[in-house]
Amino acid sequence: MLSREDNALSTRNEETGLRCVYHGWKFDADGTCFDMPNEPACSDFKHKVRATAYACHERGGILWAYMGAPELQPELQPALPDLEWADIPYGFVIGARRLAEADSDYWRFTQWLFPFFQMIPPFADGPISGHAGIPIDDEHCWTFSMTWHPRRPLTDAEVKFIEDGSSVHALKIPGTIIQMRRRLMRAATELRRGIEPPALDPTVFRVRCVSMLLPRGVTSWPEAAREAMTAEPDRSSVSVA
Repeated sequence: MLSREDNALSTRNEETGLRCVYHGWKFDADGTCFDMPNEPACSDFKHKVRATAYACHERGGILWAYMGAPELQPELQPALPDLEWADIPYGFVIGARRLAEADSDYWRFTQWLFPFFQMIPPFADGPISGHAGIPIDDEHCWTFSMTWHPRRPLTDAEVKFIEDGSSVHALKIPGTIIQMRRRLMRAATELRRGIEPPALDPTVFRVRCVSMLLPRGVTSWPEAAREAMTAEPDRSSVSVA
């Protein structure tokens, strides 16, 4: 509330602050009054006036406000990653990029493989998880969830994690459903014209989903991560936490 308990909805959003339309007082984002046009220049009255202000941050297209005690305000969670994807012979790869060190970015590469498989990258030396959506009819499908490690058996703790249902993830990355439908529709249209579906060669499926650091400014991330995403029996996992 501002002067005379005027609702903040009736304020004007001006550069660097909100101006109350009743007296013209202007407040910054912290609630500090820094402009009183009806007061003489020598007046310090503006320093005695404050409006209640709450910390706000935009995440995922939503404006979040913290309305508790300032000393109890939790640390702001990282922003949503920048998402990109690239078509590849066996499907497509989703690249999620977050800032890491001063000269590097943290990437997580999720694989989508023809015709209905997903592979979700692990954290550090953790197991890989994935899903298979097997069609039942035109409107329903079975979803099978898998968890495995390419170089060792799962630990008891990892098995318990699966049994508790804590490791079940749904692939709800914006744009991936559209991308998947485009690839499937394209393959179906080409098959009608006599063109064989993609990924009939089983060797193209020798891939992994990984999380890794790449130098800041890399533009061709599919090429930069190609070796890490290629599954080889004697190659250690490159995934990081």
